[in-house]
Amino acid sequence: MFQTNLFIYSILYFFLLVLYLPAVLFQALFRGKKTRILDRIRPGLKVDESGGKRKKIWVHAVSVGEVNAALALIRKLLRNNYIIFLSTTTVTGQQVAQSALGDAASIFYFPLDFKIICRAFLSRIRPDAIALMETEIWPNFLETARKSKVPVIFINGRISDHSYKNYLRISAVLNPVFKRIDLMCMQSKVDADRIMQIGAPAEIIRITGNMKFDYSLEVPEDKRLLQDQVGSMLRRGPGSQIWICGSTKPDEEELISEIYCNLRKAFPSLSLLIAPRHPHRGEEVAGIFRKKGFSTLQRSLMQDKRDIPGNKWEVIVLDTVGELACLYRIADLVFMGGSLVPTGGQNVIEPAFFGKPIIFGPSMTNFREIAEIFKARKAAVQVRSPRELEKQMHCLLPDETERALLGRNALQVLEDNRGAVERNLEVIKGIVDD
Repeated sequence: MFQTNLFIYSILYFFLLVLYLPAVLFQALFRGKKTRILDRIRPGLKVDESGGKRKKIWVHAVSVGEVNAALALIRKLLRNNYIIFLSTTTVTGQQVAQSALGDAASIFYFPLDFKIICRAFLSRIRPDAIALMETEIWPNFLETARKSKVPVIFINGRISDHSYKNYLRISAVLNPVFKRIDLMCMQSKVDADRIMQIGAPAEIIRITGNMKFDYSLEVPEDKRLLQDQVGSMLRRGPGSQIWICGSTKPDEEELISEIYCNLRKAFPSLSLLIAPRHPHRGEEVAGIFRKKGFSTLQRSLMQDKRDIPGNKWEVIVLDTVGELACLYRIADLVFMGGSLVPTGGQNVIEPAFFGKPIIFGPSMTNFREIAEIFKARKAAVQVRSPRELEKQMHCLLPDETERALLGRNALQVLEDNRGAVERNLEVIKGIVDD
């Protein structure tokens, strides 16, 4: 029965890929959005065979958030003398991985989920274990790994509210898929209970915590220069403040532009740095603020060495990859995007690392546990609407004491919840070194 289901899944997957291909080509030809279909078909990565008896770990992290969460674990694995192969699905995830790790790991795109392609990648890498970040269920890949006798571990696993409802509907189909997994390390008891109800055997489930709390950022010299440059371009006189809106989604920027217009009446020296979740939307987002009459600059158009430091801007649109995290350092107040519109929110850990006061909207289902912890510890403020966001901004911008308290609490939440990376490291070592 499982093989029959796998065959049906492969046919559906193929037709969905065919239907999706015209959209990919359109984005590539007319919008300049990069596509890496060929990189997901052929294993072109170089494999250094000079490592001797060193064990090889294949880590898969879909996009930017998963890559950032995996970095601390990957660095620990490297220090423990493992050879690391890191795959991503998105171009932005690939760029962040390359920037953070360079030549320390072999970085490539995750294969399309066909047996023949997965087998080619596994034969090329020959890993001793595979660690899939969060909950990446690819049936053909998992079946191919099992037949290749490569143990598979889910790391930092979570089940969102949306995924939980969908998985429950196909739990009978997923049950045999879970038997292709050796261990599932979940973030919380809620996630562990959900994956068990979907069909995962209790004996393969562990609760190891959320690795995103172990976040750490090393800011290189070029990023420090960027912090200084962007800060000087946005601070327009004594008492000026910078509001950063991170990882915003479509429709949200229009709401933020209206709020910013109103805030400027009370806080004329307030500047804004806004970072759309998808950087290719930079021109679109910049246009929203230019229409409001604000002097607006796209980061991608900045000439790093030649831009005059004395230039002042009311709005900077951060339409680049891998720079938002370090720029949170210059913020006086942070709003986390994707939460005013029903898209599930974004991770608050990066601004918390710098001890920044954080506001997020009602939609935080993708970061449910983290959001609840931050609210309970008075480490962030949740608003229910754009109007309430504006009201909170009016309260917090003039109140330096309250902003400092929120920032200290946010930093303390990180400190109190660290340790998941070490626990997951021990799980991997137990599988690989056994």
